[in-house]
Amino acid sequence: MSEYISELFLSEVYPYIESKFRNDTSKSNYRIYLNHICDCCRKDFVELTEADVRRYVDAMLDGTIMNAQGKPFTKSTISVRLSALRSIATSLESSEGTFPIPLDYSSPFKRITISDTPDIMSDRVPTVEDIDRILKVADEPMRIMTLLAYRCCLTVSELMELKITQFAEDKKGRLFIHFTPAVAPERDVKIPDDIRPEVTRYLDRIGPNAKYVFVNKRGNHFIESTLLNTYKKAVILAHTSSRWTLQDIRNAGITHILYSGAEPEKVAEFLGVLPKWIKRYDKVVEGLDLQPNELSVVKVMRK
Repeated sequence: MSEYISELFLSEVYPYIESKFRNDTSKSNYRIYLNHICDCCRKDFVELTEADVRRYVDAMLDGTIMNAQGKPFTKSTISVRLSALRSIATSLESSEGTFPIPLDYSSPFKRITISDTPDIMSDRVPTVEDIDRILKVADEPMRIMTLLAYRCCLTVSELMELKITQFAEDKKGRLFIHFTPAVAPERDVKIPDDIRPEVTRYLDRIGPNAKYVFVNKRGNHFIESTLLNTYKKAVILAHTSSRWTLQDIRNAGITHILYSGAEPEKVAEFLGVLPKWIKRYDKVVEGLDLQPNELSVVKVMRK
């Protein structure tokens, strides 16, 4: 079994789970699913959070983690795994103190679904003008978040979990963010030179003792719903052409990098995904050719 599954889980919880299966094949499959998610997330099953599960599923969809044969997971396979793991978590949640797990345990799988990852269309990619409007009215944390989503193409999860200790300088003095995700390869993302002074000032202001780069008004770690609602308020104040999300801002960043002529394979490496995932942006990149303004050189409004 996975080294991350606790002895308590193995001795008192897992036997109950296996007792519900009618044949050895089911027992084996569930054991494989449990081991895989715990190994990838580096946590005991009862310690998994919704964010952990979401990253795990996204990594299987993106192809950043493969199956035992070294091939990407199919959506049907991911769906089967998700259903099996969800059933285990649901059983634990309804156990009413039968097992030695946290009394407030809640299944982290409830709101996790497999998206169809459709092609990105131009109506979900904000213009540079709209991004500048957001940058103009956003407070400092939301502004820095927008810059990192747009220029560094960070995901909502990456922004939410971003820590001070991830920032560092290389031997040439370039500032970068180091990512060591449990379910994807390690990667470094350079902070573009034009936004580096502003990012550095923000990091200096919050101080080296801060744990997370972005926190709520109470100084606590953001949960996803609170972060998205806070960002939504900034977008409303900006009077943009649509209610853009941080994911939309990231889509714009990826689209503009591709439109500028960067090789899809290099962009995929930069994002930490498989090259095939980049094909989602083919249609919107082609659409930019029909627009009168050149977007390959992007200027960020300075505050």
